[in-house]
Amino acid sequence: DDPPPCNQEDPFLPGCPRDHAWNTTSRVQQLSLEEFGSLVSSSQKKHYLLDLDAHWCLHSMRFRTTFEEIADRLVLRPDVVVAHVDVDEAKNIREALQIKGYPALFLWKKGTPFYKA
Repeated sequence: DDPPPCNQEDPFLPGCPRDHAWNTTSRVQQLSLEEFGSLVSSSQKKHYLLDLDAHWCLHSMRFRTTFEEIADRLVLRPDVVVAHVDVDEAKNIREALQIKGYPALFLWKKGTPFYKA
């Protein structure tokens, strides 16, 4: 199956180059698919605010700055982990979490999905 739809065909959006990378000083943790699975399922003491997206998605690229700002504001909350996972290659995660488009935001409370946007 194809990944969830995202407007890949748009020309560069203002202020959003296709190769926009995460800020090197970002407080957003970059999780691999393996780290995502083990950290979220095993954590009973922390909450996770997760941005699940695809590296090629223009909407996700535009959202990165905002998500980094959210991470900056939550830095004083040691019980909250702000993280990003590129799930483009993870069909099983997309299906399990019913991701229909990118970016997909989730709040996990102590190992359980609590909110999806």
